[in-house]
Amino acid sequence: MGYEHNIFVSYRSLDDEWRTWVREKFRSVIMPYLRAEFGPAPGVFWDKDIETGTSWPEALRRALADSKILVALLSKQYFRSVWCVGEMAHMLARGDAHNLGTSQNPGLLVVPVIIHDGDDMPACVKAIQSKDIRDCVSLCATHESAIWEKLEGQVKELLPDILSAVRRAPPHDDRWGDQDWEEPRVEQLRKVLQISEPLGVDCPSLDGS
Repeated sequence: MGYEHNIFVSYRSLDDEWRTWVREKFRSVIMPYLRAEFGPAPGVFWDKDIETGTSWPEALRRALADSKILVALLSKQYFRSVWCVGEMAHMLARGDAHNLGTSQNPGLLVVPVIIHDGDDMPACVKAIQSKDIRDCVSLCATHESAIWEKLEGQVKELLPDILSAVRRAPPHDDRWGDQDWEEPRVEQLRKVLQISEPLGVDCPSLDGS
């Protein structure tokens, strides 16, 4: 079995306003460019694509394991989510297992995009080259607004980083979806990435808790 998705989009769906911005505004801007690169079915996983009645934790676990890279939309609350931390930790652990992020091979399988705050992040994430689009994120912007045009320009600049990460993805490994592979590699990274206790209601963690 090989990859099912090129890209897994990771974000903190803390409330309806931010969820709507990611699922409708950011998605509507980036998807046409991804279709131009990958074809009419570009292989991008968004959590809204999970079918009704499906086990949410298992669907996310499988989608993550079957994605080449992670595009992480970073906000102040991202690292207070056990689920978001688990997603990033999984992809960083996969890169570590294939000697990515080293001086000889510095590229990673994570493409960080800062959409809010950006200061309250773990040091190891700050060390990763990120795309900062905070100045063109507006929860109220319309398609006709100048900020929407600015967002489109930032997304176009982000594309080369996404394409480079997809190209460096290692061959798919069916073990990535198994807890026996995941737990010993991901748990230590979880502790490094989690900046505080989770706040409020959140998605379940990778182990279903």
